Amino acid sequence: MEMRVFTTGFFYTKWVFSMSKTQNHSKQLAAFQELISPPAPSKSRPADRSSVAHSLVEHLGTTLPPDYMDFAAIYGEVRFGTHDHYQLIRVFSPWSKRYYKALSGLISVYTELRQSEGTKYIPFPLHPDRPGLLPWGLGDNRRAYFWYTEGGPELWKVVYLTPEDKFVRTDKSFLPFMIELFNGQFDLGGDTSRKWWIANKANLVCNRVKQ
Repeated sequence: MEMRVFTTGFFYTKWVFSMSKTQNHSKQLAAFQELISPPAPSKSRPADRSSVAHSLVEHLGTTLPPDYMDFAAIYGEVRFGTHDHYQLIRVFSPWSKRYYKALSGLISVYTELRQSEGTKYIPFPLHPDRPGLLPWGLGDNRRAYFWYTEGGPELWKVVYLTPEDKFVRTDKSFLPFMIELFNGQFDLGGDTSRKWWIANKANLVCNRVKQ
């Protein structure tokens, strides 16, 4: 009897914790949407989320962070920028037809760079090594954005590459990173300092990448 009570309590606690994380992701997504609205919905009907998740496991051997999946389901593959910076961040989407080809190409490029330039240049291994870097976006001036795949996908933190060829490891998951970046809490290198983000936040636009 005591075992049944313990087991029920254990699963109830897990359910409450899962619900809490889901609600937190929803709040984070809503907060980001207040910063910059998503583009108009695509006219084509996207694949359902379970099919996309199955495809991710089949191709990558893993699912992706739930806050990123929430974002991609609404925003799709998009680029954020200004008149002076056309593509500060281009966020990939697993709903895109070119997603796996783009990912494979980037992983190959950075793996070869790490082999040729050494671990001082790229201090982290690349996917499929775990933990390692798994790309989720690109930007102008050689900027690139990754997850460091340590632990389960919900625990992955963002690593980004600056124009000065510096890999910066953060303690933020995808949506908190995006929110804090757009609020001037991160410096992406080059001429996009924290002050630049604060001064140009109203000028940022979000455009869907054509398929």
